[in-house]
Amino acid sequence: MAQQKGCLSSHRLLSSDRSANSSDFNLNRSLQRVAGLKQAYRSRFMKWFKTRSNHYPTQEQRLLLHAALFQGEEAVNRWQQWRDAVDIETLDSESYHLLPLLCQNLVAHQVEDTHMARLKGVYRRHWYANQLLLKQAKSVITSLRENQIEAIVLQDAALATTYYQDFADRPMYSLEFLIHPDEVVSTIQILQSLGWTLSSTEPLETLITRSVLALTNQAQQQLYLHTHIFWAIPQNYTDEQVWKSRIPGQVSEVPISILDPTDQLLFICLRSKHEGQQHRIHWLVDAFMLLKPSAKIDWGRLVAQAQRYQLVLPLKNLLILLQKVLNVVIPNWVIPNLDLIPISQFELLEHQIFLNHKKLILKANLLRLYYRFVHLKNQAIQLLSIGSLVHRAQ
Repeated sequence: MAQQKGCLSSHRLLSSDRSANSSDFNLNRSLQRVAGLKQAYRSRFMKWFKTRSNHYPTQEQRLLLHAALFQGEEAVNRWQQWRDAVDIETLDSESYHLLPLLCQNLVAHQVEDTHMARLKGVYRRHWYANQLLLKQAKSVITSLRENQIEAIVLQDAALATTYYQDFADRPMYSLEFLIHPDEVVSTIQILQSLGWTLSSTEPLETLITRSVLALTNQAQQQLYLHTHIFWAIPQNYTDEQVWKSRIPGQVSEVPISILDPTDQLLFICLRSKHEGQQHRIHWLVDAFMLLKPSAKIDWGRLVAQAQRYQLVLPLKNLLILLQKVLNVVIPNWVIPNLDLIPISQFELLEHQIFLNHKKLILKANLLRLYYRFVHLKNQAIQLLSIGSLVHRAQ
């Protein structure tokens, strides 16, 4: 009997060992499968990107970029080649965006051409439009400051007035501000008193939960309020780092706060990813201006934050384009280090959107909603905890 019990216990031990080994084997297999899928997604996307980058920018757009951004004889030669290759009167919208910058560069090189009158007309038009937007920006910034509301000026106004030699070199299309989430209602009330109205007709209680709010005025100018620009858990820490890293700037002689160059470059990556094919030359030229030596990019922080914000692929692709198209010097360790960073499933799914996979688009959107749900849930728990503490104190 004792011998039989011993055999049974040995059999159980062997069975448990086998099941444990089987579980470990299945787990390892699953992990290998996930790693293989990630590598396949990544390889597929990089193959697509390399094919795509061979055609973007187009040859004509590259000539225009060189004529607008390069110096000396090379800039003049590229201008002549571009002028002979295109019809200036029927340009695509991306190329048209560069005409003010091109005009200023040609004037600096004392180029005389029959097309200069046309280019100067485009420059004056954007100078006037930018002046109107900057006037509105000054009014908004002054009113917010009078009401003790902090704001960071984002995108067009920040880039045009800080990183370009002349604010009219960079066409502005809207005003954008980053504010603290608990000051959304107060900020909207101030903006409404200045003539801005919310673009959406949804209740304010619903709108204030969003990370971006759109407003317009009677002149049909656009203004966007952001409460978050990067998403990473813990969200409060992410937001604090953005506010902590901000630097001083100036708009129409009014002191402002803007993103530091490292965060600004990451924000360009984020915007270029979300806007897809639109305004791609905008972001390329903006990044070129940011990577001038005077901007002082913190490369170590840039790589680390790209991983936190799931912007590894957009950053890598942007840097490759800058090297390939505009001969920008990137520290030789940066791109190899980006290659070593494991890409999250969410980031890979988002990039599959370029391949028009509807199921993957749905998965990416569901993941984004899930992350935001977790963030809102944590905020609600914090508020409930604070409320219970106040109740007990009373």
